[in-house]
Amino acid sequence: MEGELLGLEVAHLFYDPEEARMLLGRSDNKMHGIERFGDLMNALNSLLKQKETKILKYESTYPTSLVIRNASPIFGMSDLLRDKELIYKPSNFRNVWFVSKDGNYNDWLMKDILMV
Repeated sequence: MEGELLGLEVAHLFYDPEEARMLLGRSDNKMHGIERFGDLMNALNSLLKQKETKILKYESTYPTSLVIRNASPIFGMSDLLRDKELIYKPSNFRNVWFVSKDGNYNDWLMKDILMV
């Protein structure tokens, strides 16, 4: 609603800590190894549960949305939407926006995963 206050929590989704270090230039490794989408989905669900717990500690009287940027260079929006029934749906956020590239496209896409 226009003029309404809204809190915003932001997170980045990485496949695992080593991928995060590699993508942020904090690792000497050049290759990560085989990645499976199921493991990324598990990382996403763990992140969603972690953020759901964190929001309970906020002393806010207005709603909060969560924005998750997918940092994976391998898996994109279509992968997430293909298995959308596996996504954990946290109840304490107004929206959970998933921001991701997809395939060979350079454009960023954004979907509210509470609505998919």
